[in-house]
This record gives sequence, C-alpha cells and structure tokens, in this order.
Amino acid sequence: MSQRQIKKQVHGSAHSIRVDSGPGWRTVLEDELREVLTSPLQTYKFVPEITPDDEGITVSNLDFRQLLELPLRLLTASEILWQIDTKHVGSFGEYEDFIERINWDVYLQPQHGVKVRVQSFRSGLYHEGKLEKIARSILAVKGHAEKDPRYMIRVEQKENRCTAYLALTQDPLFRRAYKVDYSHPAPLQEHLAAAAIRWTWGKEVADMIYVPFAGSGTMMLESWLYAHHPPLDLWRPFTSLESIPEFPEATWKFIKSKLNQASIKALPTRAVEWDVKGVEVLKNNIAHAEKSWPSLNGAWEAVGSDVLADKCLESGKNVFIPMNPPYGLRLDEDTQELYLKLGKWLHSAFSPKQHRFGFVLLADSKAFHAFEKGVGAQYMNGIMSFTQGGQHIRCVSFDIPPQV
Repeated sequence: MSQRQIKKQVHGSAHSIRVDSGPGWRTVLEDELREVLTSPLQTYKFVPEITPDDEGITVSNLDFRQLLELPLRLLTASEILWQIDTKHVGSFGEYEDFIERINWDVYLQPQHGVKVRVQSFRSGLYHEGKLEKIARSILAVKGHAEKDPRYMIRVEQKENRCTAYLALTQDPLFRRAYKVDYSHPAPLQEHLAAAAIRWTWGKEVADMIYVPFAGSGTMMLESWLYAHHPPLDLWRPFTSLESIPEFPEATWKFIKSKLNQASIKALPTRAVEWDVKGVEVLKNNIAHAEKSWPSLNGAWEAVGSDVLADKCLESGKNVFIPMNPPYGLRLDEDTQELYLKLGKWLHSAFSPKQHRFGFVLLADSKAFHAFEKGVGAQYMNGIMSFTQGGQHIRCVSFDIPPQV
C-alpha cells in the first residue's frame, strides 16, 4: 500500500463511524460525543454530523485525525466502529464479492490476525454462521487468520445492505485496565458507571468525592476521569488502532500531549468498603492506577467500615456521592430497610452546610420507594433506567442543598 493511496483513502477523506453506548444511556453518550466533537484539539478539514440510529450513534463527515481523539476522550461509549465499506447485497454471492473487494491492505497490517463478528437484521441472508465463515475464509486467504487477533471486524447485513466496520479497539472500551485485581464480585461496567456519573454530575461544582460501597474502585476512578478528563491511553489498550497501516504517529503523540493533565491535582476522595479483604483490593487497585496517573497520589483514603456508621468530615462544601449498593447481597440486611437507611444516612452523615448530590442504583420499585421515603421526595431529581447483563437497574439522582 503506497503512501499516496493511504493519504487519499484514509488521511485525506471524510469518514463515518458508529459509536455504541450501554443500553439506556444513548442520550448521555450523544451529549458527551457532541461535547468532544465541538471542542477538537486542533482545526480539522471536515465538520462532523451526528445521527442517532437503531444500533447507536452515527458520526459522518469525520476527519481521520479527529477520529483518533474519540477513543482517548469518550468515557460513556462501549465501542467505536469505523465504517470501511457499505454496499447493497442481496445474495450470498454478492456478499462474498463485497468482502473480497474491500481493500483490506489499507486497514490491516500483513499477517496480523483478525476476529470477525457478523450480524444479520431483517435480511434473507439470515444465516449469520455462514456469513461469518465466508468472511473468515476470505480474510484468511489474504493473510489474516483468527490466531492471535490484532483487529476486530464487524460485518452487519441489514435488510439488503451490508456494512463492514473495523473496531478502533479490539476489546470493548469499558475495559479500562486500571485495576490490577478483578476479584470483587459483580462490578458495574465502567462505561455504565461513567454514564451515571455524567448524567448526575453535569456541570455542578464538586470539591470532594465520597464513595460508599467502593468495591474494587470503579466509581472512584470514573468520578476522577469525569472530573479531570485525562487521556484514556493511561489504561485503554490501542493495539488495533495503532496497527493500522501508515498510522500517523506524529498526530497521535500530538493529540495525547494536548490531553496531558498530569499536573492537575485530583479531587480528594473518601471511599468506604465494608469487607476487610475488599479494602485491600481497593487499595491495590488505586495504587496500581497511581503508577499511570501520579495526580491520584495523596488524593484518596480507603476506609474499612459499615457505611451507615461512617461520617463525612466537613472537608468539602460540594460533595459528589455515587452509590452502588449491593442490593442486599453482601449485607445481612433487608433490601428495603437498607435503602430506607441510606436515604436517612445522606442527612445524618454529613454537615447540614454541605451540598450533597449524586445518585443511587436501585434494583426494584420497592427499593425506590424506600429510598424516597428516607431521603425525602423533594431531594430526588430524576430517574434513568438501564440494563447490564439482562438486569434492569434504576439510576436515581438526588440533590440535597446546604441548609442555611
């Protein structure tokens, strides 16, 4: 592949991508996406256009170099798929011809492995296994077998149109890799935590983060990420992206340097975890994250305590509180009683002079009403429903202003 071909087809052309969110959080992802696209790190050739669709959010007319910013800056996305070709396809023969004719040398390094996923929607070509086998066979002949995959290709047959995508990262974007220990049970996926934090925090000012039920540290780290916006190359692997032929290393280094936030001191954070072993896991994970992000050093304390017996010192006037209770699974407590106590705790554990805002994740309507009774209906702002692993979860925001 010549430099001229790369410049024309990749560096000099407008591109389309699809960005996927967690179920229920598309509006939050769209808000973040618009924020990132309207605050580019440099001037680009094209003006991006955003269009929500059935599967996610499509961004068209996108400069390739601006495309490189997205996996470094988006917190609430689960996947970014770069559209590399699309065509009307009405038979298996046309499908095979479509896959064969894609100029794979533009997107894949020679002899690097490829993982293929195929989906078919409302199409006569409903046999996804056969479609996947055809694509794998063609790519294997071109030197891209499945062994040790460096890239992930997704092919979607929707009615009579077939579209091929290259995932900008081989793994889902929520796999931040900022933890060294994943032994904590049932953690919330990172992009879902990020979406709840963004939806609740918004533009409010916080000078302290308080994390009850801190678990393995997801809420702590995602709160810091939202507050300070460091580049996500700290923990997100980019093997697929950096393996694109003729990858613009100079542009990549420039973008990351523009995002460097190492000098910003992280907001002070108090994290509470009831399980003694869990506190050690939490401390190990945050200490591990400090190696990549030194600003975290000295910004946090991890406490082994029953959160309902813990008190927040009056060290912050505006306290952000992300709560992911264990739904009664880790505590010997009736779920409704737990949420009732949590609502009351938001008043008793803090100074009346402190502004307390944040969210609580709820498993069912009984827990919702119990929490509402405890905290007071006047302090509950909104509710957002989403799913993880087929489980329905309600995210409820609260805002308790300081009492004068």
